[in-house]
Amino acid sequence: MPKPRTTAAAATLALLALVAPATAAQARTTTANWLNVAVFAGSDDKQLIGRDSTTLHCADDGSATGHPHAAQACRDLAAADGDIDRIAHRNGLCPMVYSAVTAKAYGTWNGRHVEYGKTFGNDCVMKAQTGAVFDLAAPAAEWVP
Repeated sequence: MPKPRTTAAAATLALLALVAPATAAQARTTTANWLNVAVFAGSDDKQLIGRDSTTLHCADDGSATGHPHAAQACRDLAAADGDIDRIAHRNGLCPMVYSAVTAKAYGTWNGRHVEYGKTFGNDCVMKAQTGAVFDLAAPAAEWVP
């Protein structure tokens, strides 16, 4: 007949074996998501001129900071699981003016390393293809007469 202490210890170990994987999975889903994003004028890596940059933080509770359009940028990234290339393209008309901009980003999303770099014909095309992620312009102030 097993001793009561042995049975209790075995039951505790069995319970820990069931709980540990769930705790590990929960830890993976609560990692902080962040990206350093930057926009440069130009297309040649050796001659890029930095225009603007920031660090976007997307918390699990839906809060977002560090970016002029943080909440929308985090929603765009969440819908694409952190893959900037998978952000849904916006329809719209962009001028056919070549004024190259290069967008670069690196950081982590759901525990995965993210690195992105792409050159676009102009700002309008960049924003149409990357959502709010590289829209680093401050929101326009509302004019009140």
